[in-house]
Amino acid sequence: MGEAAPFMFGTAVTCEDGACGELRRIVVDSYTSTVTHLVVEPGDRTSKGRMVPVDLLAAASASEIRLRCTLAHFASMDDAETTDVRTASTVDVESQWAEVRSMERFASGHVDLGMGLRPERRLVADENIGEGQGEIWQGQHVHASDGPIGRVRGVVADADTRRLTGVLLDEGHLWGEKEVSIPASAVKYVFDDGVHLTLTKKDVGSLPPVGSAG
Repeated sequence: MGEAAPFMFGTAVTCEDGACGELRRIVVDSYTSTVTHLVVEPGDRTSKGRMVPVDLLAAASASEIRLRCTLAHFASMDDAETTDVRTASTVDVESQWAEVRSMERFASGHVDLGMGLRPERRLVADENIGEGQGEIWQGQHVHASDGPIGRVRGVVADADTRRLTGVLLDEGHLWGEKEVSIPASAVKYVFDDGVHLTLTKKDVGSLPPVGSAG
């Protein structure tokens, strides 16, 4: 197994010829728990985040992530999000309450909750990830098998294989006095509502602090 590569969200990311942004999310193959892409957001916050293939990773530490590419190459990478204009129905609250206030319809039990819905054209953003992939980001909920325990601060991966070796809990988790790294083998799956573990809260509390030889 290679050295540990920490991916702390918010860490500065640099290309060969200058700074390109900050690490915002990690894209993981859901079946192999392997990091496939880094989502890097340019520092000016006016440009879209980029999907950086993990093969372009030169080095990763808690203070800096270095890429093996130029700023021009970085700018040409796929957007981290795709946008599409869609039609969606939103509630016109004033119209709906006017309907409810109609005592005759209210008394008869025929209040139409569909009243007051109006179609709108919206710009909707979707994460640009493939089938069988999931994302991990800062602040994402972490759920033990018997309930929530905290939020994600970062992840650790094997520098050679890119496989996850740990998920770091943010400050404020149930054991805030120590930094906890949850082994990747305990990650059951990653879904929209967070990272789900096979461990119980007690199991997680028994894990040694990060950096402990035990």
